[in-house]
Amino acid sequence: SSLPPAAPRAFESIEVFDVGSLESRHLSSFLWSFASVCVRREEVLDPLLSEVLNREDFTLQGLANIAWACTTLRIRCDAVVDHLRKLCHRTIDELEADSGITWQDRISLLGFLWATGSDERIQRCLQDIGRRLDEANRTLPVETTPSYLGPAHFVLGTEPQVLLDTGSIEVIYKPPHWEVDAGEGTRRGEGDGGGDPKTSTHNVEDKEGSSQTAPRQVAMSISKLISSGKTSLRRTSGDIGTGFVGRLDTGSSGLLLRATSFEALLALQAQRELGTIERDYIVLCHGHLERSISLSARIRRRTGGISSVTLIGSRPARTDMKVLAHLNHGENDEPLSLMVIRIHSGRTHQIRCHLHHLGHPVVCDARYGTLADSEWCPRNFLHRYRVAFHDLDGAQRSSHCPLPPDLAGVLEKLLPPLPQGFLHPPPAAHLFAAGGGSGRPWSNWLPMDGVMVERDEDF
Repeated sequence: SSLPPAAPRAFESIEVFDVGSLESRHLSSFLWSFASVCVRREEVLDPLLSEVLNREDFTLQGLANIAWACTTLRIRCDAVVDHLRKLCHRTIDELEADSGITWQDRISLLGFLWATGSDERIQRCLQDIGRRLDEANRTLPVETTPSYLGPAHFVLGTEPQVLLDTGSIEVIYKPPHWEVDAGEGTRRGEGDGGGDPKTSTHNVEDKEGSSQTAPRQVAMSISKLISSGKTSLRRTSGDIGTGFVGRLDTGSSGLLLRATSFEALLALQAQRELGTIERDYIVLCHGHLERSISLSARIRRRTGGISSVTLIGSRPARTDMKVLAHLNHGENDEPLSLMVIRIHSGRTHQIRCHLHHLGHPVVCDARYGTLADSEWCPRNFLHRYRVAFHDLDGAQRSSHCPLPPDLAGVLEKLLPPLPQGFLHPPPAAHLFAAGGGSGRPWSNWLPMDGVMVERDEDF
């Protein structure tokens, strides 16, 4: 996504031409390029999409590129989507009857899901890919006994812990200052998901925010807790990594999802692209955010690991923020806002980037805010307290963990004491500071002003 600033102007100046002369691979790339620079010109795009309806020789990546472009540019064309879906199903059938669907093909299939929504044929194909690879890489019996360690039965410490194990999917608590060695589970510029079938590469973990020069890796610790024969992923080479789907910055804490089989990995990735994985956070930011906001603003990861809101070379990102409390700190009563947040995409540093864009950076965020907060807050105040997903049997699972002691202590010092004999349920801020609140999904919290406003900056 290293597009020059002049790229949008170049696309704005393109004249209408004979699209019939384009090869199909160039046709799909042309549409993808328009979406990448966020230029929506109907006089050029309409003939291109009409020509798509006349073609049937697109590759899986070409189909995914076109679908991604339509969704990113918010072009509503049911006929094109139906045509692409029919071609995608036919291509899958042909590949399965011939050489078979490859591991690399999953990138296009996942991108197609992100753009077009749930598709039983594609999801079944991804499941088959996973099962075949599991069988090919499994050499020892697999233990699949589910286990669950609820919040009442574990203590948040300095080592990662497996809180939920379905037999093929784990929910892991990551303490602060541990690096998520994510490998393939995360794609560069995305963090937790993203749809673009052309830009799937390995993510580079953000190590800032850690008090250690060499952050410890989560999977290295977790591997000691599970049986050596449990996961087929570890027996492969290539771009699988360690099975994590999504990540958390080194200085942040919270829950991670990790697959221990190819089938589970692809199932979680499909849920990520479809937006059915729930990821809920508790965050403290600077300033009094006056309204709870659902922000849609495209994000681009730049050189050096900084993400920013821009239309050029960026990816769609949506962050829903509910303000729970307005707080103040220090002698000057510095204003702060406590929020619960749910992300619907998962770009690199999405929450931190979006809050910085709004002028309300996360407390103690050295990259997007200020280091001055470190005098009273030990790290960035961002904790993923809850995740929810579907296991391989289709059952919904969820897991949650309270605010860690370091952040709970910071929050407690900011709160006024409750009146003596206070009998009502405690306010949200007091609840989180006391180690509660983590079992409540984002959707069940009521913002302090009672309403949410939508802010759309995509075009």
